[in-house]
Amino acid sequence: MTDIVTMVANPLNATITTIADVFPFVIAALIILLVGWIAGRLLGKLGSMIVSKSGLEKGFEATTIGKALSESECSLSVATDYLVRIIVYLLAIMSAADTLQIESLQGILTGILAYIPHIIAFILILFVGLLLVDYFADFMAKIGESAEIELIRPVIAFLRIFLYFVIVVLALTQLNLNLDIIYAFIVPLSWGISLGIGGSIILFFGWGLKEKSPEVIDNLLGKIKP
Repeated sequence: MTDIVTMVANPLNATITTIADVFPFVIAALIILLVGWIAGRLLGKLGSMIVSKSGLEKGFEATTIGKALSESECSLSVATDYLVRIIVYLLAIMSAADTLQIESLQGILTGILAYIPHIIAFILILFVGLLLVDYFADFMAKIGESAEIELIRPVIAFLRIFLYFVIVVLALTQLNLNLDIIYAFIVPLSWGISLGIGGSIILFFGWGLKEKSPEVIDNLLGKIKP
């Protein structure tokens, strides 16, 4: 009888001891996850508010892609909110996994967190690049229209698309993707397109502004003066 009790009691005691040893770590992990969830929501709202109040969102909505995203109800402030939340949540999960000493999950989360700076660089290059391309293209279009240069709109539209493509490729390089196949086609194509666009701009603006440059300059100076 004693042997039977011992056989039942020993595994039960071992299980209770294991649970008692692990229980504090589980509680600590749950607290970390709860704090991470709260911090993620608060910091996400803060980041969203900063983007919205600083004027970055309005500048992004002025771009072609920004207009398309705003029409689909996916604004820059909302994207910032979710991005900050995801980063904070991942950090909280990684801390909880470290507390529970789950090495496999730690390795996965470490790899994901190490990749986040590349994603941020991708977003920044895409945002700033597209914004600059739009401002440049709009500026060139206004000069061409004020000088009444024919066919300036299709040239500027083609230039805008080409520069968009260049910015997207530059942004994709930040994600450590294998773009060798794309480069094989892009390099010769970009040289040809660049020469074609450059020649077209020189031709259009050279001949188009030849006789109207004083008028265009006066119009620009008139807009600058208070």
